[in-house]
Amino acid sequence: MPRRETGRRKVFETRMRAKRGPSMDIFQKCFEYDLDKKAMAKGIYPYFQPLDGLEGTEATCNGCKVIMIGSNNYLGLTMHPKVRAAALQALDEFGPSCTGSRFLNGTLALHEELEQVRKAADTAASLTRQLLAFARRQAPSRTSRRAAASGRRPRRLRTCRWCGRG
Repeated sequence: MPRRETGRRKVFETRMRAKRGPSMDIFQKCFEYDLDKKAMAKGIYPYFQPLDGLEGTEATCNGCKVIMIGSNNYLGLTMHPKVRAAALQALDEFGPSCTGSRFLNGTLALHEELEQVRKAADTAASLTRQLLAFARRQAPSRTSRRAAASGRRPRRLRTCRWCGRG
């Protein structure tokens, strides 16, 4: 009996090979793909288009003003003076990055404070109100501006959870 099953299996595999045709390298299709190069040569490739300028929700591309709908800046707030000032303040206070993933060593006190704000909110409107209040609390006060102008380090609000120092 097992001999007959082996024969059926061989017949099945032979038929499947005939249907598939000659064997092909699995990456061959990738290397042969050239539609993107053809579109670039015709000037109709929609990706990697250089922008001449960005002004909020509008962009300049090849000298033409266009509405920018492909970015995360759909409200045009990245150019707002208050947003830019807050970004500079955050850069001065926290540096350009967290230097690691949140899991290991990238969690800042700011992350935890924002998570507490989110947990306290029960609706989207409530969250918006609490985030605005949080942003107002984070705005630089006169004393911290004076400290920054004098070159002193601003006072930290929380202590380190491992060493206890601020």
